[in-house]
Amino acid sequence: MSYTPYSPDNIQSMFFRWYNVKPYVYDPTTFTLMEMIGQAIEKVNEVIKETNDMGMALLAFENYVLTELQKYDQKIADEVLKIINQKIEDGTLADFIQSLFDGVNQSIENLDTKVNQNKQQIDDEIMSINNSLTALNYEESNVNIAITPSQFIYNVGENINGINIISTITKGTNDIQSLKIYKNNSIINTLNNPQINEQYLDGSIITN
Repeated sequence: MSYTPYSPDNIQSMFFRWYNVKPYVYDPTTFTLMEMIGQAIEKVNEVIKETNDMGMALLAFENYVLTELQKYDQKIADEVLKIINQKIEDGTLADFIQSLFDGVNQSIENLDTKVNQNKQQIDDEIMSINNSLTALNYEESNVNIAITPSQFIYNVGENINGINIISTITKGTNDIQSLKIYKNNSIINTLNNPQINEQYLDGSIITN
């Protein structure tokens, strides 16, 4: 009867350098995306170490059993090896190993879910910061109104031109969509996508 000694594979840890953000930069209860990635990889490395330690423990246990078996007669060794091989054949040993790795996989899935949740929270916070910066940098547009003629008193028989409304626009942060002119709280003209200088004639020439 032959027996192949167990030889565990050593899984290498994942290397990722990250730096803590000082509490006076952000709220101590929040993390940056890089910190969350660093924590995730650190947790994966812990799982890798536990897996490697489990393999070394199985190897140590096997060596202990084989060493102890050498102290007794071959019949006992054959019976133990028979039981081990039987466990391998009926899948009992495989089920045991599978249950161990199922627990590891579940831990990784839970960690992945937590990382995704924290990532969404970080994205929302970044969007909120961007919106705040946009609001702080916002500049309103400005419109300067002038009218001609500026004369208010006329002689009898003198022609009076309609009122020419001259609008001078100073653009702010956003493009100007429309310019609306009101008279007595009622809109008398609307200009879409107005230029820097716009003119509008209100009323006709008075000749009498």
